[in-house]
Amino acid sequence: MNCKQRNKKLFKQLALGVLILVIIYIFVGVFSSKKNIQEGLSNNEDIIDYKLDVDSWAFTPDEFAPYIQADHDRVMEKARQARENNNDNKDNSATDNHFKDLKQKIENKIGSANMNLLNTAILSDPDGEYGELIANLTETLAEAKFAMAKDLKKKLNSLIEDMEKRRAKTSKPK
Repeated sequence: MNCKQRNKKLFKQLALGVLILVIIYIFVGVFSSKKNIQEGLSNNEDIIDYKLDVDSWAFTPDEFAPYIQADHDRVMEKARQARENNNDNKDNSATDNHFKDLKQKIENKIGSANMNLLNTAILSDPDGEYGELIANLTETLAEAKFAMAKDLKKKLNSLIEDMEKRRAKTSKPK
């Protein structure tokens, strides 16, 4: 009788221990990864496929240069007009001035050595809002590379299509 109760208690504790280990394993797997999990995206495969497409291009850089220059000029003119229409630069300069004034006042109160230590701590703190922004920026940079590759592909395909339309057509003799 005593042996049955001991075995029952032992198996119960073993099952509980295994359950705890499985739960810990799941939590570590889910929360310890530094990268956001994005299901259904195959960005790396798209870039690899596009690299193969680029290898098959049959034109020379000199043939393609006028198309890229024309597109560059068009985009830069559009960006210049957008900057002229945007008046947010005034707000940014005012924010910069207020921020510099705030930092100067804090530095006057606590001293420059302490301010340097405080700045270093804030810049290095992964738990602060600034640290989160920097961490998100590194993830955003990876996403930006995929987006840039996608834009490159789309832009170059449209320019190549335009170049092919404008090429002189030759007909075969019958």
